[in-house]
Parts: sequence; structure tokens; C-alpha cells
Amino acid sequence: MLAAIRQFNLTIWLVILSTFAGRFALFMIWPFLAILLYRKFGLNEFEVGLFLALATAAGVIFGFYVGYLSE
Repeated sequence: MLAAIRQFNLTIWLVILSTFAGRFALFMIWPFLAILLYRKFGLNEFEVGLFLALATAAGVIFGFYVGYLSE
């Protein structure tokens, strides 16, 4: 397995590292976004959860669509 990992070229490593960095940033920002939506914009807990769930669902659907377009 380690031999296969060593064969990855720079492009593959950039994709892996950028995906990791993006997910790390997402999960660091979401708690603060939830607090901001609750305190500053006056959304209740259900609305904050719905907003974040819809954002995730839109990302998944958009990801499938862009993946289809890229092929």
C-alpha cells in the first residue's frame, strides 16, 4: 500500500490536501455560523439546522451535477 501511495503525482496530492483543507475549514466555521445565525439574525434552532442542512444538500446535488458536466 505504501508503494502505491508513493506513486501519486503532485496533482493527486494537491487534490487530497485541498479536500482535507476545505473540509477542515468547513467544520471549523459551521459552529460559529450557527451561533451567528442564532444571535444576530434571530433564527431559532430548527431554522439554523434547516439552513445548514439545505446548504449541505445543495452542495451534494451541485457536486453531482458538476461531476456529470466534467465528464
